[in-house]
Amino acid sequence: MIKIHNDFPVYLIRKFHVPLFGKKKIIKKILENKNIYEDYYKCKNGHSIPLNKDYNNFFKKLYSKYYNFCYRKFNFTKHPHSKSTCWSYVSDKKYFEEFWHNHIMSSTINGVYYLNVPKNDNVTIDFELNKNILTHKVSNYDLLIFPNYLNHKPNRCYKDGYRISINMEIICNESSVKIFNELKK
Repeated sequence: MIKIHNDFPVYLIRKFHVPLFGKKKIIKKILENKNIYEDYYKCKNGHSIPLNKDYNNFFKKLYSKYYNFCYRKFNFTKHPHSKSTCWSYVSDKKYFEEFWHNHIMSSTINGVYYLNVPKNDNVTIDFELNKNILTHKVSNYDLLIFPNYLNHKPNRCYKDGYRISINMEIICNESSVKIFNELKK
């Protein structure tokens, strides 16, 4: 786990979870979820859809690995309202929404996993903290972990193919400021 910039509480884990087989089937299942839930959730939150239909328990395993990783790295106790739902944001060069947001109302520790980024594309995410902007280029299987209050924005793709990110959240009893200031050694 590396901090991507001294001034931003954002941590990167490269090649966090590489599917050994079935990536195309996982993407197909994400697109099925998108087709089923998009209209309803677009009204609710504008962009992300829950991954209720799973392929070979991929999302369940991914969330469990994320949670266990966070538990080893951060000092927190899980709040009873914390859920293990994975959410997906799917975009391509024609369909995208570049929007600033944070997860202050839904999590304490936020994780974004990049299952797919278009080949040879400069896919980035922006972070904003105290009016400073950090742009970070992402790759397949990257996991970014950051506190709920950190404003961020996915940026558009320019090449053919899907940009698929999976959001995972943990609600904790402790504040995100406390958690991210007291990392385990």
